[in-house]
Amino acid sequence: MMALVLAATTVALPRCGLIPRASDKVSDQIEALAETDVLTEAEVAAAEEAYEALSEEEKEEVENAGLLEEARARLEEQRERARMSDARRAYVGEWGDLDSALGLFQPIVYWFGPLTLKADGTGSSEGTEWTWEVSEDGSQILLSGVRGRTALDIVRDGAFVKLVEPKGQYVLLRSGDLDSYIGARFLRVKVTPDNVRDIMGLPVCGGDILDEKKKFTGNDAWFLPSRKIAEGFVYYGRSEDFFCSLVVNGQTADPLILAYPFDSLAYPPYTQFAWGSSAGGTLVFIRSAFVQENRMVDGRTRSLTLTDGTRHTTSQNWYTEVVGYAGWEY
Repeated sequence: MMALVLAATTVALPRCGLIPRASDKVSDQIEALAETDVLTEAEVAAAEEAYEALSEEEKEEVENAGLLEEARARLEEQRERARMSDARRAYVGEWGDLDSALGLFQPIVYWFGPLTLKADGTGSSEGTEWTWEVSEDGSQILLSGVRGRTALDIVRDGAFVKLVEPKGQYVLLRSGDLDSYIGARFLRVKVTPDNVRDIMGLPVCGGDILDEKKKFTGNDAWFLPSRKIAEGFVYYGRSEDFFCSLVVNGQTADPLILAYPFDSLAYPPYTQFAWGSSAGGTLVFIRSAFVQENRMVDGRTRSLTLTDGTRHTTSQNWYTEVVGYAGWEY
């Protein structure tokens, strides 16, 4: 009987003292990754290296090997979420529309601001809820909502950050930066009958207006020169209620009302102009130091390229076939 017991014990000892297989150790590492909420590169890389060190036969023994690929994918997702969170952090907050802050006339409403961007990737503007993210190259804010997708270029202008609709239709700045941005770059002038002549000169004849057959139409092109150019300011825009009046050939009872400050006029040669007795609204000028290029695109559009690379346009009549814009800049 004792011999039999000893024999049984001798057989059982090796089974109780089995050394874990290499594949089992790797399987345990992978299982631990699957149970970890927040992964690290070191943990995932260690499990990958351990798995690759196995022989082909041992790899076949690791039944949860698929979880290793899932762990790597989860780690990449974590990194992307962290990257997006870091990228968003710089733009979280309230953003206001520059034109609205300046009081400029906007004939078409392109934007429903102000815009709020939250750290969790959600946001809102008046009447619209958005989700948002920073583009992979860091150049745009991408908004998605019931109105579709909207992209805003991220533009750095000195110490300021602007969010600019790519066609320049609207510009957003942090609400807390608007006053200092405007104060550093813009001049707003409340127009009165007394100061309108300090802003622009009376119409000057630029030349004959010809028809398509190059025949004189009976009218000349008259241009209102800017007096602010010499003072270092370029016209940027007007309030909706801006107007000024001109007396034409002494007819004070029926003055000419201008809704644009530097509009060009078609009148016969030798027309006499004088300032009328009424003017109002606000004109906005930008300092010349922040204007890289000021040019007339066509007979209806003038384009300003600013030093930050963005563009701003205004609409005026301009008889490009009569006289060039150079020397008449406003």
